[in-house]
Amino acid sequence: MKRSALIFALALLAAGPARAEDKYGENWAPDDYTTWSGTYTNVGEFKVRAGTTVFVGQGGLYIYAATVTVEGVLSANGRGYSGGAYGDTGVTGSAGGLGLGPFIGAGGGGGAAKRGGGGGGYGNADGGGRSGGDGDTVALGGGAGGAEYNSTTTISIPLSADDIYMGSGGGGGGGGDTTTVSGAGGAGGGLIYLEANYVTVTGTITANGLDGGLGWDTVDCSTSPGGGGGGAGGGI
Repeated sequence: MKRSALIFALALLAAGPARAEDKYGENWAPDDYTTWSGTYTNVGEFKVRAGTTVFVGQGGLYIYAATVTVEGVLSANGRGYSGGAYGDTGVTGSAGGLGLGPFIGAGGGGGAAKRGGGGGGYGNADGGGRSGGDGDTVALGGGAGGAEYNSTTTISIPLSADDIYMGSGGGGGGGGDTTTVSGAGGAGGGLIYLEANYVTVTGTITANGLDGGLGWDTVDCSTSPGGGGGGAGGGI
């Protein structure tokens, strides 16, 4: 499923924010399958080594370094705003919950059974419960997709960490009858901000939103229309 157009902000030589951890010029190569968040300044070389996957935690990862090298995988997939809860099972027409974030996907339901939740901002639009955009016919109770967005409303020059958003969450699918379970909304992608004199990326940097959960019929073990909306992609 399509996700947000990611915002690439590999900026040069702007001042770091307050409440940061000062690395005092030391090189930093995080270990494989570790998770990091927060702000780190005065890094010598920040390196994601080949064959290594480093995850970004909630709240985003902000690196201010002399050199950034990404040979492995730096992933903030699903580490943005959370998706909405699914609607109540056995309560036909109960609305799914709203996703969180600036341009959320609305909850499905709205008085109609088993309607899909809307996707976070910049999702694609079709009838599938897991995709972004409007969920399964808005006019009949599907959740509306969030508004498109690429960045904050004002871009500073030079670029800085407050110019990009985390991804918004999708809405939860609407509740159905006693045999169906709707899907929760997918979380949005997280935020990665890299600022250095030299940046080399031969690996992968990702901040994708997650698919919403499937709606599920427990009698015939098939999918139902009450899937959650997908989360919007985050910012890099």
